[in-house]
Amino acid sequence: MPTGYSGNGGVLEVQNRCETAFEVGQANIAPEERVTLDVMATGNEYILVSISSNFSQYVPTQNTPIELIGTLGNQAITVRFTKTAELCE
Repeated sequence: MPTGYSGNGGVLEVQNRCETAFEVGQANIAPEERVTLDVMATGNEYILVSISSNFSQYVPTQNTPIELIGTLGNQAITVRFTKTAELCE
């Protein structure tokens, strides 16, 4: 691990600028709310949990593609990203 490495990063910051709640990965983001979310693995599924820092608790052993289907009002919203394994050793 490089000197000064803090484990920082790997979280999602979401701001809902709509008039209805955005629900995704068991997280509910109210209108005009801004939240920091971390990925948590629960078996073969992933959920998002609100956290108060920018330090991810979940670091997979290999790069992991994640896809979550959320809703915004009556619209389906797909969120896709890759949760990376540790970048430096």
